Amino acid sequence: MCQQVLADQNKKQTIILYRQHRQRIPQIMCQYILPDDEEQLDDVVDISSAGDVLSSSDGVDEPDICLPHHETCCSHSRNLLATVDADKVSDTAYKRVYRAALAKCTAIWNATHRSSKASDAVKSITDKAIITPGATRWNSQYDALKQLLQIGAKLNDVCQALNTPQFKKSELECLNEYVSVISPVAVALDKLQGEKTAYFGNTLPTLLMLMTKLKAMQNKIFANCEPLVAALLAGMERRFHKELSLSGSVSDNIVAAISHAYFKMRWLPDDKKDSCRELFIQSVRNFESSLDSSSCSLQTSREVEDDFFDYGTTPSTDAASNAIDRECINYLSDTDTELKMLARYSRIRKVFIKYNTSLPSSAPVERLFSTAGQIEVPRRNHLSDSMKLLLLKANQSLF
Repeated sequence: MCQQVLADQNKKQTIILYRQHRQRIPQIMCQYILPDDEEQLDDVVDISSAGDVLSSSDGVDEPDICLPHHETCCSHSRNLLATVDADKVSDTAYKRVYRAALAKCTAIWNATHRSSKASDAVKSITDKAIITPGATRWNSQYDALKQLLQIGAKLNDVCQALNTPQFKKSELECLNEYVSVISPVAVALDKLQGEKTAYFGNTLPTLLMLMTKLKAMQNKIFANCEPLVAALLAGMERRFHKELSLSGSVSDNIVAAISHAYFKMRWLPDDKKDSCRELFIQSVRNFESSLDSSSCSLQTSREVEDDFFDYGTTPSTDAASNAIDRECINYLSDTDTELKMLARYSRIRKVFIKYNTSLPSSAPVERLFSTAGQIEVPRRNHLSDSMKLLLLKANQSLF
């Protein structure tokens, strides 16, 4: 109680001091930035609101300062689909059975995580160690559930050895259906959180295939998880509406996917193939013309003295356009799906490099911290080469 009173008094005193000296705050801050020349303060320091700068155009059609296009993290959005949207199921029967089964799984995970004796008891029954889900990645919970279900008939023996509640038949059936329904989401997350094949062009094909697999589950008969399928489909429509509709706002995503040798046009719906093919060919044309214009401007600046010989424009534009179209058609009809095939299509390769940036993800960084937790143990915390061991362990696939 005394601490709360003291905190309130400090808060009031801070507000009083701020009101008294708020006019002097810019001058006080400038003392640490500029020399003691008060005449320069008015000339150098210009304090303005960032919102006013971005919203006002000063009589110009477009503002001088503009923010880049914001791309949401696909991995994080799919993570929310499997956690937040999946929890929005309103069916009480499903929620009751699923939560009861998940509570029993959590009891097993806690027992094996906290006691090495319990972990050894489980390993003697199942010949494998129990995976404990992490707090940051939803995939770890899916993998842990999948492993428990693979134990099969020995699962209740594990519960008896750990002195935890045993599973009912309806609960095991619910967990099996849950893993079956949520499996496409987990596979999509694993693909987008990879370290070698996570290109920007993977986003749209992965989304459309995930939507196709979830819609196919509507035709299956589930005893418990039909509300979960409906909740996942609703979450997909809400979070990825513009991507699923292939609107003009995702044109960069479309070009990135078509320029990827593995996808090309295979992932597109039939009613979108013609328009997306034309978009891809036009993007290649624009990219090639931008390169040509930059090279022509550089050549003109170097050869100003040669403007005496003026023979007009040469009819090379149509020929170049036809060459681009032929390369695009040959690329799209090529059955090779390896990325090395782009070496045969120089223009497509340049477009691929431009659009297919790597997807940012926190998963590789979290894997590094997990590895550090295995190395930085109490008995080794005084070793000077711990950082070298961590880097060697994280990059052992390169050796």
